[in-house]
Amino acid sequence: MTITVKFEPKEQFKIGEVEAKEFHVTGVGFIQFAKMGTIAAKAAATDNDVQKNLFRERLKRQVAVEMADGSTARLTDDTIPRLPIKAALRLKQALNDVSEETTGGTPKISIDGDGISKAVMMTLGTPLSTGDGKNITDLEFIAETLADLEDAVIADNKIDQAIAIMNIAKPASGDVNLLRLPSWALDQITMTDGLFIMTRIAPRFLEVSPAS
Repeated sequence: MTITVKFEPKEQFKIGEVEAKEFHVTGVGFIQFAKMGTIAAKAAATDNDVQKNLFRERLKRQVAVEMADGSTARLTDDTIPRLPIKAALRLKQALNDVSEETTGGTPKISIDGDGISKAVMMTLGTPLSTGDGKNITDLEFIAETLADLEDAVIADNKIDQAIAIMNIAKPASGDVNLLRLPSWALDQITMTDGLFIMTRIAPRFLEVSPAS
């Protein structure tokens, strides 16, 4: 999905010597959003800085600027501060809207295992395209030893844990013959499906039972 943000009549914004015509805001997948969050956090001294940095990262990565001469440009750390304030507010709203928008369905658990003694399987809300006319609609998760899931065990936040869990996911639909999801498939996982994995799949592996 792409949301177009236009300028109001009195607003002006140039990149170099060329006038900007309008903005095109596109969505990102769960992993790309997580990477932007990591970049924002590393460069921040306070929580407020994290939010400001994340907003800038999203502007740089999710917004294409259509220029008056027909070319396309990207926003940068130098040009972002010069955005008209009302345009910046409309861009913020568009970024929120494109994150919430989904053309897929609702993900669900199709096999309710614990992920260790029995695989847990989910049906994706948005299937992953293999590029050859096939789709991955279901993912299977199972891990028995630390070697299978060490990255998730040592992760110190839920987003990194979820990404580590995604890395053990096995396509379990159609005739797609893959032992693990490759990077091109991981990058297609939507925010909705990523959050489902984070909240409904990952805890099955990482919750600690009380000692007897």
